[in-house]
Amino acid sequence: MNKNNISAVIGTNSWGGKLYGKIIRGNYVPENVIKDAMKEAKDCGLVTYDLARDYGFDKAQNMIGEFGTKDIIISAKYTPFKHYKKRVCQEISYERSR
Repeated sequence: MNKNNISAVIGTNSWGGKLYGKIIRGNYVPENVIKDAMKEAKDCGLVTYDLARDYGFDKAQNMIGEFGTKDIIISAKYTPFKHYKKRVCQEISYERSR
C-alpha cells in the first residue's frame, strides 16, 4: 500500500442505520452491502476512507472497525459541536484514540 499515491477516497457520509439513511438520504444501504463494497474496493486498490464522528450518527466509524482496518487508510475529522477550546481538544483526542 502506497500512502503517497492515493487515487480516490471512499466517502462514508451516507453509511448508517435505517433512521440515519432515511432522514439524511431518503434511503439506506444495508451493512452487508457496504461490507461487500469495501471488499471489492480493497481488491481494486481503493483503500482510503473519509470518516467523521457524525457520519451515520457514529455508525460509519464503528462499521469500519467491525469490517477491518488492516491495510486501509482513514482520513478522520471531527465536527466542532461546541466552540470551546476544551471541547475541541477533547474531540481531537477522541478521534485519535479510535
